[in-house]
Amino acid sequence: CRQIGYILTLHKRRRWLPDINSEQYNLQSAAERAAVNTVCQGSAADVAKAAMLKVERKVKEKWGTEWIPCVPILQIHDEILFEVDPSELYAVRDIIKEAMESVGNLSVPLQVQFRVGPAWGSLKEIEN
Repeated sequence: CRQIGYILTLHKRRRWLPDINSEQYNLQSAAERAAVNTVCQGSAADVAKAAMLKVERKVKEKWGTEWIPCVPILQIHDEILFEVDPSELYAVRDIIKEAMESVGNLSVPLQVQFRVGPAWGSLKEIEN
């Protein structure tokens, strides 16, 4: 980052950090923290976005495009909130699990946890 002025995420998104070589300590320190956070959090976001695309493709393969039993509502770093038709919960869960665990080409396994509920504050974990 100091040499080229930017940092890359896992999927090669660039974040320019012009203050990485600043003579002002506070600006340089902030850029250093941003560089580390970008690699971790930005890469997690890359994997989650790629997983959402894979889930969409697999859902359309299984159910077609006339009726979609799950819709991504929100992504927060490496978490994705889906709205799912209750009658297809376990079929959708299997697709999401396979997509999210296989999307990254990483040296460590990705593990998915599922929580289900009618509202964000009342989610309960379900078995994989």
